[in-house]
Amino acid sequence: MNTFFYRWPGLKAALLGALLGLGMLLPFVLVRSLGAGDWKLAGALGACLGPRQLLAVLMGTILVAGAMALVVVIWKGRLKRTLWNIARLLERCSACGCQHRRYRSTIRSRRRFRLVWPWR
Repeated sequence: MNTFFYRWPGLKAALLGALLGLGMLLPFVLVRSLGAGDWKLAGALGACLGPRQLLAVLMGTILVAGAMALVVVIWKGRLKRTLWNIARLLERCSACGCQHRRYRSTIRSRRRFRLVWPWR
């Protein structure tokens, strides 16, 4: 639509927005904390909105998702446990750079498995 209405500047904004949306969320897709559908949706939103508006929309969705998660945690009565888990996670990440010894062999074997069976 941007290309149709605004010609070359619209095409440039659409491409930059799509690249920004895909590029910002790529690390989350690679560590499998975000699905490919959500990733493609961010790229499509970037193409429709452009880079400036995409940043505002992504920040808004992050805030809304965080508020929704907080409501669910409070609703289920797990606020204390969740805060404790976050503190432990941050402590372990700062102590050893997020590579806990206990999980290294599991991570390596999953990487090997993924190389052999890429569709899993």
